[in-house]
Amino acid sequence: MGGLLKKPNGPFRVLHAAAAVRARRVLSPGAKKEYQTAYRHIRERTQWMQYHDYKRAHVPLGSGISEAACKTIFTQRLKRSGMRWTKTGAQVILNLRVVLLSGIWNEAYRQILTTYTRNELPTPEPQHEIPKQMAA
Repeated sequence: MGGLLKKPNGPFRVLHAAAAVRARRVLSPGAKKEYQTAYRHIRERTQWMQYHDYKRAHVPLGSGISEAACKTIFTQRLKRSGMRWTKTGAQVILNLRVVLLSGIWNEAYRQILTTYTRNELPTPEPQHEIPKQMAA
């Protein structure tokens, strides 16, 4: 059935073939329920399962691209030996990493600089005052 999905009008072909096979077999109640669930799943998602059209349009069908991106962006940076992250800190690093790896760092940086006026740019607050004798 997986091969049928990748042919023109694949989901319809799979549903038609499954119905034909189902008509020739007697299923146990459990198998009948599984069949109905699978049949309904494909029927409800037919519009998103046009794999033949996606392939012609050169849209990647597998999860390899997503998995590779996850490894490059997330795993290689956040799972280094001894690292600990808060959710907020990790998100900041991931946001910066995505901007850097996507090649838009200069554009994003320029956008940030033009978004804020000089007085609005966040600056770190000193943690403590420096004694006057040390400051001189």
